This record gives sequence, C-alpha cells and structure tokens, in this order.
Amino acid sequence: MIKLYFAKGSPFNIGYGYFWKVSGIVERLIPYGYKALYEIDTSKLDVGEKQRVQFVLRENGTSNTVTGSAYINVRPEAITTDNTASTTTPATESSLTEPRKVYGDLGALIRVNKQSVAKGEEITFSIDPEYIQSESSNAKLTYYWTTAANEAGHESSYTVKTNELTIGDQHVVRVAVYKQVNGETARSQMNGMGLFEVTEHKAVTSTNTEKPTIPTSEFTTRIPTIVKDVETVTIGDKVTFSLDAVYEGTRFYWIFDGNGATAQKSSKANLVVDTSGLSPGKYRVRGTVTSENNKQHQVSMWVDVNAGVIDLLVMNKDTNLPEANLPYTLISDINPLCMYTGNTDSKGEIKITDAPLGAYTIRFDTPDLVIVK
Repeated sequence: MIKLYFAKGSPFNIGYGYFWKVSGIVERLIPYGYKALYEIDTSKLDVGEKQRVQFVLRENGTSNTVTGSAYINVRPEAITTDNTASTTTPATESSLTEPRKVYGDLGALIRVNKQSVAKGEEITFSIDPEYIQSESSNAKLTYYWTTAANEAGHESSYTVKTNELTIGDQHVVRVAVYKQVNGETARSQMNGMGLFEVTEHKAVTSTNTEKPTIPTSEFTTRIPTIVKDVETVTIGDKVTFSLDAVYEGTRFYWIFDGNGATAQKSSKANLVVDTSGLSPGKYRVRGTVTSENNKQHQVSMWVDVNAGVIDLLVMNKDTNLPEANLPYTLISDINPLCMYTGNTDSKGEIKITDAPLGAYTIRFDTPDLVIVK
C-alpha cells in the first residue's frame, strides 16, 4: 500500500474537490480517490513498470482547477504461497520484468499470449512451465480456471473464447493452483488473476498486390480513386488512405487537413492518419500521383470524423422510475480534465454527443439511490 498526499501546510489540503487515479488502470481494479489522501493497493500493479498517478483539484465554488501527477515504481518481491505452504517460490527476473496485466500471489507465474484480442478470436493463459516442472517432482498440482461466459478449466493452460464477451471491457480470468506435497493430506493454494480487453474485429483489407496494376502507358486514361480501410471514422481511429489501383513507376504526395487541424502528410503509397485529438467535423484528403514522364493526377475526398456518444438512463433504485434533474459529474478515465457536469433531463437521461472516445466514470451525490443503464 502507498499513500499520496499534499505536504503539511499546503494550501491544497482544504477548500478543494479532489480526483485521483492511476493512469491507464480501470476503477474497479484501482479505485479512484476523492479525498486529499489517496491510497493505492500496489499488489494490483505491474511489477517493474513505472505508473503515473494523476490528480485534479477543483477549487470549491469556482471553476478553477489544478492538475498534476506523480510516478511510482513497484519493486519486485519473491512470490510466496499461503501460510499452509511448505516452500517459497522465488520470482524469476523474466517473469517480473515482462509487462502483463496479471495479479495476485500467482501473478509472476501467469503467462498470457497477448493483452487484447479481437472479438471471436481466442486468448490463452497458462502457468509458467518452469514452475510446474520444479514443483511436480515432489508434489501434485491441480488447477481451476474461471471467467465469464466460459466453462471452467482444469489444465495448466486455459483458452478463453471471446464470442460472448463485450467489446471494450476489461475481462477477468481467475486461477487457483492447488499444491499437495507427496505423502501429505493437506494442500496449499495460490491464487491469481489476469486482465484482457476484447476489441472490435476489423475485416482484413486488401493489400496493394491484390489491386489491379495500371501500367505507365495507361496512366493518363485511368483516373484513380481514393479508398479508405474503414467505413466510419471515429475520433481515436487510425485510418489508411490509398488508391484503388497500383500505378507503375509513380510518385505520391498526400495531405490530410481541415477543421483547423495540423496537416498530416506522406510521400508513400498510403497515407495513415491518426485521428486522436481531432475535433468532430469534415476533413479533406488530397493526393497527387505523378508518373515517370511527369504526368499527374490530383484526387481528393471529404471525410467525416465522428465523436463518441454517451447515452445514459438514470433510474431510482427503489421506485425503478427515471430520476429527473439529478446532478451528475462525468469524468474521462483517460484524461481527468475531460469532465462533464450537469443534471439529468426530465426523462432521467444524459446525452453527450461530442465526447472523446474512451471509458468514463459517472458520479452522483447519492450513488446508492440510483442505477444507470
């Protein structure tokens, strides 16, 4: 456990509202803080990885804010079993320095083949084979894996099918390893958990080699068209623009601009545009294609970049009726400076149509009396 607070005598100890969070960690894993003192359970943080703690202070009765951050680094420690265990298993250097979202007294022994997985694909968790080999010589190991929408597993590895899991959420895999030393009736238990995210499955786009090839002799008669690799562009996406055919012996110049944004340029066959930080609106993509004999085509297209939409219904937990005119605060988990305050409308709804993509936390003065859908 680590505590963060302001020095004695600091003007920030009174007269402010507080918001603390560990950057990149969801609230259900490391709860956010709303007092001057913030305590963090470091057992749930990755060992050896620098963690950023962010805070936002809002002066009472005003809109003035103060922001800042601090960094903490969790040191590696030996992994031990519970009090009934007869041995202690030291953590290896490789298991401690490899960044993984795994926790518990089995954390350093859990292996996972990826941190996120597209919906419909599989992700596999397993126990370190070196640990299994070292313990199996004088003990019997049994395993119990569980996760949502999947059957329990009893092998040293566990494959999760993501067909029934929701996109965008952090999903939890739990494991218990039971160890029974030869000749003993009692067994010890070690527990661990791993997190992974399910992402949207994007269709594989065609590569340039699958597009028709236009020889230089046909350059002037074949007018190119710009294509993009996604149908709808939302803030935070990376979008690839290219031509609908491969032109032999050509040079390229791309530019993406508009809506007051800094232009993004490329002289490659494709233009990859990062829409993070853009405002919603229309943007223009322009491409100039030049042949070996300096003939040119200039092509362009307009692109709508869409913002995220938040649509919530707030209901009274006792009456199960919409809760109208209820004050709320909505805070981005990614950027605490992105904050929305207001009241629910007459139907108990909250609608925000220009929110940056990401996860948000909503707070009420009376959280025990309401439910959010």
